[in-house]
Amino acid sequence: MAACGGCNKKSNTQKKKCPLCKKLSGSIHYMAIRPVVKEDLEKFVQKDNYYICNNADCDVVFFNEGEDIIFLTRDINMAANFQEVSKNHTKCNKGCEDCKGG
Repeated sequence: MAACGGCNKKSNTQKKKCPLCKKLSGSIHYMAIRPVVKEDLEKFVQKDNYYICNNADCDVVFFNEGEDIIFLTRDINMAANFQEVSKNHTKCNKGCEDCKGG
């Protein structure tokens, strides 16, 4: 993770291609996944590097580094606050490049 110069907040810059659509997907902390997957699937969220596919046409939502754990749209609890999970950057008021668009 790289820190932005103006606010010293870390931004996620690690990317990996989605195993299904092959579009670049941003990294996400594994603890952010647990609250949004269906309750019976929480046990499959392991301490690992995960990625989130933001392609609306792709059925993959989350996948881990080894691509052996993949959560599809049907695995997501739609009542969860998914907006908080999908944020890739932390906003700050310094206007630095890493914080824009967060």
